[in-house]
Amino acid sequence: MRLVVLVVDDNADICDLLGEVFHDALACEVRTASDGQEALESLRASRPLPDIVVLDWMMPHMSGSDVLAAMDEDAALSQIPVMVCSASEVEVPACVPVVRKPVAPEELVAVVCNFLAGRCSPSRLGCSRSRARCREKRGAGRSPDAVPHAKNRVA
Repeated sequence: MRLVVLVVDDNADICDLLGEVFHDALACEVRTASDGQEALESLRASRPLPDIVVLDWMMPHMSGSDVLAAMDEDAALSQIPVMVCSASEVEVPACVPVVRKPVAPEELVAVVCNFLAGRCSPSRLGCSRSRARCREKRGAGRSPDAVPHAKNRVA
C-alpha cells in the first residue's frame, strides 16, 4: 500500500513545495489542506487515512492546536501520527514531533521517515493508543528541540 501524507498549511506555496518534496522523496500520495477545518473534513471523508499529518500550528479559522484536539476526540483520527511544522515555539504532547520553520526540505523528509520507521513512534514513547494517553503518561506538553535549519527553503 502506498504511503499517504496530509500536509496542512495556510500558505499555498508551502503546501505545494512540501507536496512536491514528499512525493519526490517518498514516492507517496500527498494530500493538502489549507486550514484546520479543511484538514478535518479531508480526514473524515477520505480513505485510506493518511499515514502521517504534517500540521502547521498557526493558521486562521482553526489552529493546529484545535485540529490536534479534534483528532484526539475521534477514535480513528487519534491513531494517525502528527508532526507539527511551525515557525513559532509550540507546546504539544511529548509524542508529537515538532520541526521549526524554516527547515530544509530534506531535513523534514528525514524527520518524517524516522517517525514512520518507528524510531520516534508514539508506541516507543509510551503512546501506543493515542496522544491523549501520551499526555497522561508524560505530562501536559513540551516544546521539543527544533530540527537544525541551515540552508532552509521551507519558511
